[in-house]
Amino acid sequence: ANVDEYLGASDYFISASLAEGLPNTVLEAMACGVPCILSNIPPHREIAQFNKSSSLFFEINNINELVDKIKGIIVEDYEVMSVASKKIIYDHLSAEIMSNNYQSIYNVLLMKTMGI
Repeated sequence: ANVDEYLGASDYFISASLAEGLPNTVLEAMACGVPCILSNIPPHREIAQFNKSSSLFFEINNINELVDKIKGIIVEDYEVMSVASKKIIYDHLSAEIMSNNYQSIYNVLLMKTMGI
């Protein structure tokens, strides 16, 4: 099954993770333009800092706040959240951009080792 088909059928994406490395599921949802409700762990915050309109946050282990965010997201502007989610991926976290960022880091390190 294709993940993008399921995400395309979804109105919202919720991640109640207590801990993550790089939260690929959140990135996949955002790439599909699915607005997110996310636990306020640092990796989620790091992604959303590129465009705060993409997501709503709740305190981890706070089920009441999560319920409030689920109820509250329906009054948010879906199109604004969807576009913001896509922009995060395409403007900051696409494979091409990430590759270029890594290449820049490697080039700086290489130049340092060569004394340049």
